[in-house]
Formats: sequence, C-alpha cells, structure tokens
Amino acid sequence: MKRLVLLLLVACSAPAVKRLPGASTTPVLAIARTSRSCGYDVSRDGTSPYVRYVYAYDSLGRIARATGRFAAGGPDDHVDYTYDHLDHMTHVIETRGGGSDMLEQIDSFDTLGDLVEYTLDQHDLGYNSSTQYTYSDLTASGQPKLESIADNGSLPARYLLTYDATDRLVAATLTGGATTTYTYDDDRGRTLTVDTNNGAFHGIYIYDDQDRELSETWGGTDPTATATATTYDYADDLLSTITYQQAVTTADPLVTVEVDTMRYACDTP
Repeated sequence: MKRLVLLLLVACSAPAVKRLPGASTTPVLAIARTSRSCGYDVSRDGTSPYVRYVYAYDSLGRIARATGRFAAGGPDDHVDYTYDHLDHMTHVIETRGGGSDMLEQIDSFDTLGDLVEYTLDQHDLGYNSSTQYTYSDLTASGQPKLESIADNGSLPARYLLTYDATDRLVAATLTGGATTTYTYDDDRGRTLTVDTNNGAFHGIYIYDDQDRELSETWGGTDPTATATATTYDYADDLLSTITYQQAVTTADPLVTVEVDTMRYACDTP
C-alpha cells in the first residue's frame, strides 16, 4: 500500500489530479503485468477508439513499451518503461512526434527500496511543467514523515505526514496551511475518504473485497475544485474498462471524457 498512499497524497496535495504517462499507466500497468494484456483502446465515449495502444513485454514479463496508433493517422505515441533490479518502475517516458511532445516520470529509491523522489515533467505545444516530490525522514517501515513538492523550481511546499497504528496515512499537514485527513471505513479500508480544509477539496476511493479499486471521485467547495469521477469495471477477474468523467464546475453534471478498454485477445490486431 506504500506506493498507493504516496500517489494518493500527490492527488490531494494538488487538487487538479496529475495523470501519469499513457493516460492510465498506473491501473493498466498493475493489471497488465499479471494478465498479459495486449494493450488498450482509448475512446471519448466507449465506442470507436481514437487511439489504440499495443504492449510489448521484456523477458521478465514486464511492460517494456506501449505504442499508441491514432485512428486519424499521424505519428505514433510511444511510452517506454524502465525498471531497477528490485523490479521497481524507475522511468516512464511518453513521446510523440519525434519527441516534441513529451511526458516523463522518474522514480528514485534508496538502498532499502523505499521511494525517496518522484518527478513529473511535461513539454508540449509550448507548455512546460516540472514537479518534484521528495520524501524524507522515513519510518522503520519506510513511510516518509515529510513530503516536499516543488513546481517548476519554486520553493517547495512541505507536508508533515502522520500514520495510524497499522501504518496507514491519516493526515498530511501543509506547513503554514491546511491539513488533509484520510479516513478509512474499517480495518480493510475499502472506502477511503480524503478531505482538505473541511470539504474544500474532497475525494472518495472505493475498493472491493479483493482490494481492487472500483471508483475514485473528487469535488469540493473551493472555487478551484474540479469535479471528476473514475470507475473501474472488471470481467473474469481482469480489468475491463476505466471510465473518466469530468464536470465544468462542481455544480454541473459529470460528462464522460474518456473510456479505456483493455484488450486480452492477443491474436487479434
């Protein structure tokens, strides 16, 4: 759960959820590495895909590359994955059009295998963004007590992290700012509620009895809060589809903006 906890904190520290390279890298990668998925299709409404990703695996059964081919033509989208000797994913880079559009994720681990730094860089159409997450003052189990977030070289925002007796994150307090709380419905934590500043930013994660994520919703009373919803559907114990919805404001209805459909029939294109 350590990796999940840190990624959750990233999502709530910056209300606009940062999606990893390849649109749905995290859930797709997790399921594909054990199920030998062929890839996935991306559509705006769940019907005709506008881009189709095909996976290539390395000798250890890990995804080495995802290649996206667009229905409208044009240059392919390439997402390349690198791992260390402990099987940690350490580098993901997405490029299109000879590298003019690029999204890069780099993870750094210490000698004990604990995540100590995470960076996300994006460059496309004149837009440049770089965010660095640093984790320090680790507990005996490898959980950080301090997270620092620096955007585009700015002075970092620092969060003090608190855990419960079962090593689950329960609070992240911004130095000089608000506290984000993490509340679990039971010992298994199948429902996780994340709240910043008494509802200013509010998120709910729901898991099934196999600890698979079923849904993630975000909203809040802050004027900058974004209303989003992500749902995960499964078939025969395999991830089937991921549906992303978004609203213009938290008062507007959610509208489907993307549907990712996994492919397992590897003998078909």
